[in-house]
Amino acid sequence: GKSHKSSSPTGAAPVVDPLRAVTPHARSFLRDLLADDPTDRPTAAAARDHAWFSDDAARDLARLCPEQPRVLAGLRELHAKRQESRKSIGREQRTARTPPPDMPSL
Repeated sequence: GKSHKSSSPTGAAPVVDPLRAVTPHARSFLRDLLADDPTDRPTAAAARDHAWFSDDAARDLARLCPEQPRVLAGLRELHAKRQESRKSIGREQRTARTPPPDMPSL
């Protein structure tokens, strides 16, 4: 797609609209997240399932973020840590014992 540039009335360098450089799915995703009414914004699950993540995210990120491989690696590492933390919490909850009847619970 083409970048749309607007000329500054002061003769400064033209301003490039970054949203013109991304796919329609990205613009839709941002529009949804930035809705004026918070009740119109997607839930975390709905945001995660947006078409942009499955169709266009890698291409848009590569275009907009030259550090994409490093950023994505960091995000994957963070996701893995969070998943492991959730599993650990789940194991702790399953193995937690209730106090004996003669011991008061805290």
